[in-house]
Amino acid sequence: MFKRMAGIDMLHVPYKGGAPAIQDLLGGQIKIGVIGLPPIVGHIRNGKLKALGVTSPKRSPLLPDVPSISEVLPGFQSVQWMGLVVPAATPSEVIAKLAAETSKAIDDAQVKERLAQIGNEAVGGTPAEFARFIAEDLARWEKVIREAGVKVD
Repeated sequence: MFKRMAGIDMLHVPYKGGAPAIQDLLGGQIKIGVIGLPPIVGHIRNGKLKALGVTSPKRSPLLPDVPSISEVLPGFQSVQWMGLVVPAATPSEVIAKLAAETSKAIDDAQVKERLAQIGNEAVGGTPAEFARFIAEDLARWEKVIREAGVKVD
């Protein structure tokens, strides 16, 4: 998505996780990487890596001086997310209870602070809102895959 929106050519080098990519970035084997904040924020803060931009729609509270790529490429967004999911046949009353307890945890000040310290932002919502978010994210990446002609080897 970044290559297409920026109109540049870059070689995608797939890694089996962030740790090997970070090691190659720190060691100079690669010149640039797109890696989630939690494992690299310490390297940014101690000056071993320089953050050029964040892929979230807005600047990260962790690195407020680092621009969002969307400031230069309007509409660009690529976020890592985690969510709580259950089997489709889970009874609605169980889903409601899990959603309520999860929202309670997400709203806890200590939970928010701890997540922020490691580069995460807690975002709550209803199960229906989460399902909509997942559908929108899938549609965004399906379009990128189709336009880029990505094929599975």
